Amino acid sequence: MALIDFREHRYLGKIDEGIKKGYPLFFFYGKGVNDYALFDINLGVQEFNKTLFLYFYNIQKVDAFAVIKNSKVIFLDKNGKTISSSKALNIQKESTGFGSNIKELPSKQSDSSDKKAQDATDGISGFENDLEYIEKNYNSKKIAIYFEEFEWQSSIYGGEPNLELLRRVRSWDRSKKSFVMVSIKEPDLLKEYGFDVEEEQPNMLYIGNPSQIEIAKSYRRYIYTNRPDVQILEDDFEEIVSAM
Repeated sequence: MALIDFREHRYLGKIDEGIKKGYPLFFFYGKGVNDYALFDINLGVQEFNKTLFLYFYNIQKVDAFAVIKNSKVIFLDKNGKTISSSKALNIQKESTGFGSNIKELPSKQSDSSDKKAQDATDGISGFENDLEYIEKNYNSKKIAIYFEEFEWQSSIYGGEPNLELLRRVRSWDRSKKSFVMVSIKEPDLLKEYGFDVEEEQPNMLYIGNPSQIEIAKSYRRYIYTNRPDVQILEDDFEEIVSAM
């Protein structure tokens, strides 16, 4: 499978560049965090966590991918199915077509995703044990971990921060194999806990609104895929995209 050119992607190109420079920990902030973005012309527009899922399984070839939200660790296999942490880190590599794993990934809006996560962690005794399991394996396995709305996960808004969670995430910054991603509205809040969150750092990724090029490509793909009978003049198309 040929690698995709991510230079025009709103944030994957920045992640790719940061990984090549040796950064295992990334912070996402800005208006476009958790927005939809054009993945590529074949797979189209994807949700934020689905984009990360596709990128890390198919491009970085990780052994496991986890989304952490609402104090739950949701491990997903290559097909997007929720599995236990122990099973996730012992998955046999399988040869699947690029993008074939998108259909069954739980949606961010799905009310059932949390229940699936709970079902998957039966017998593991909860959030802290899953984090401990990750901590024991993040240097031997190649894991991608995405924390959604980290300010709430770490309780730094509530006045009683989860210091153990903050310590763990900060220690994962030294990983030689795994990757950690954190979405947070105000990265500066992490400075007092020892995080290097200066804006000029390659792992600090401001994610804004889509560019005109991204809108144009997404709109073209939608028309060609869903309404091949519709013919739009190039001048009219440019005017529509500019207005959007």
